[in-house]
Amino acid sequence: MKTRSLVILAATAVLPLSAQTAAPAAPAAPQAVTAAALPQQRADAYAALAVIPADAEVVISVNKAAATLQALAKAGILPADALDEDTAMWEGAAVALSPQFMGNVEKLLPLYDKAQALVLAEEADTDGIAHQKAAKELLSDLAAAIKSTGKIGPVYAAVSVVPEATDKLTELYDEALKGMKEDGDFTYVEQNGMKGIMLPDLAKLAEGEESHELQPVIDALRGRSLCLMSCRVGNTLAVVLCEDPADAKLPATPAEGILGTDKLAKGDGTLDKPGFLTMYSSAAAGNMMQQMGKISPQLDAVAEIIRSAAPEMVKPEQLQACLKGVDTMMAELKKLDKAQPATKPDFVKMWVEDGSINLEMTTDAGGASFATAKQLGSPVDVALAPLYVEATTCTVPCDFSMSAVLEGAEQAMPLLGKLADMTDEDIAELEETVQRAKPMLQGISKACETLGSATTGSTMLLVQDNGGAVATGVKDRAALARGWNELLDAARLGCKAMGEDPAAVDEVTKATETTVGKATVYTKETAELEPTAAVSDDVVAVATFPSIAARLANTDLAAAPEFSGVRFSMNLDSLSTLTKDLEGDITGAEEISEGMKEASKVVKSISGSATIQDGTCTFRLQLHTK
Repeated sequence: MKTRSLVILAATAVLPLSAQTAAPAAPAAPQAVTAAALPQQRADAYAALAVIPADAEVVISVNKAAATLQALAKAGILPADALDEDTAMWEGAAVALSPQFMGNVEKLLPLYDKAQALVLAEEADTDGIAHQKAAKELLSDLAAAIKSTGKIGPVYAAVSVVPEATDKLTELYDEALKGMKEDGDFTYVEQNGMKGIMLPDLAKLAEGEESHELQPVIDALRGRSLCLMSCRVGNTLAVVLCEDPADAKLPATPAEGILGTDKLAKGDGTLDKPGFLTMYSSAAAGNMMQQMGKISPQLDAVAEIIRSAAPEMVKPEQLQACLKGVDTMMAELKKLDKAQPATKPDFVKMWVEDGSINLEMTTDAGGASFATAKQLGSPVDVALAPLYVEATTCTVPCDFSMSAVLEGAEQAMPLLGKLADMTDEDIAELEETVQRAKPMLQGISKACETLGSATTGSTMLLVQDNGGAVATGVKDRAALARGWNELLDAARLGCKAMGEDPAAVDEVTKATETTVGKATVYTKETAELEPTAAVSDDVVAVATFPSIAARLANTDLAAAPEFSGVRFSMNLDSLSTLTKDLEGDITGAEEISEGMKEASKVVKSISGSATIQDGTCTFRLQLHTK
């Protein structure tokens, strides 16, 4: 196909057709949200979505573009002149994928895994033979997948402008349409109130391609068509890319399209706000993306590469043990892929309100859940701290074990060492070091289990102008002491294994013990800071100064509210001052300070939270502007 034809084909995706269907009704006057009025109210907020069918699986929409730019300029985030004559004409834009199209994508998903394996093979294959074989298999599978798919399902796009700009869009299209009619590669088609062009044979896209390997793909495309249909609905341009012109259908009214469903219902509370982004993805689409994110296929490819190289890298008597270790590692790592399938859709909404930028995102929790715990941070901490983060324990449905991975790595050490270009002497020294360190590592593991059972898992990070701290809730103070002693014992074992004096551990951890309120405070004085640990029956805190640690350890949790999830806040003015004070003491502090200074000119603070309720995870973020 001529290059000019391809350019024109792409251009029509963003230009309107002269054909015009009945315009939607004028925006309704403000009124209470009712079932009958809701679709039109949504259409007023999401202009471009008024032409998207109800069964769309994935939707991305930019809304109220001109109003959003005005709001962002008023908030100081954009220059005052951001809204010029060209940008003021746009109301919004949207892209949506049909169930049929997503079905096409699902059949092609296995090719993604093979493509990842191909990249790994290319990196590991020195003679190129394995890579050539993998590439040939990939193209053959692609051809088979194309043959097995049904018609290319519709992909929708829409652009909305202010009413007075409609004629300008029509004028732009007329120029493109004139060029398309003169090009013999296309067939002009008209159906369902839409007009457009059709490329009758997709194999023509590969005209002039001499690669023998591509021939199966070209043959699979032969006879398949591609259509680009469009029409104007009021001041909205609708475009449909599909294989069959009969599939290019649009809803007659907003109520018959996606705006008449509950797919975007989570955004109904902010329909009157300048909202510059809305996204929706069905649970099925989310699971497809989850499939693309799985690491198992890549692990299988890595294991195959290692297995192929192993016989030449290790002694015969080591081979079976090494391969068993690799299998153990890979089997354990694959457990990270075992997230529960999504049953709830994803939804994202961004809007501007009272000069602040807001983001709310909901998604399937995948079986994860947050525990409920007493809030450690006081309202004063949250309001005044440059940085505050607090989270309760999150349980994830995964039985992954790092110790099992380490055991497999230990078993496969001779092979892994060779793959890392280590000499036999280096590998032997590493194996000896690992053996010496095992008692220490086992001791640390035991100590961590004890410490975990002693705390609530609710943790807070607090950075103040005069220092910082980390605190967590206490469930069993006696177990906390046992865990600490087990950790010290593990450290002593480590010193002994490395030929050092175990007494050094006691010297390093020796501290002055005092009582402040209901807490025991342990302080080790230094020249600049006074790192402190403070423990009570309710809270254990580690801070830069005794006063901070003691205050947090004496928190009255009985009077504290409960919460579940994660919450955080950042005061950019305070952080800017804090990072300025750190310049010269910490690498990169100067660049961070400059970035904070620039950001704080516009944004006063950032706050957010994450919660899980009824299997849905909700994340909220707010940028408070000045």
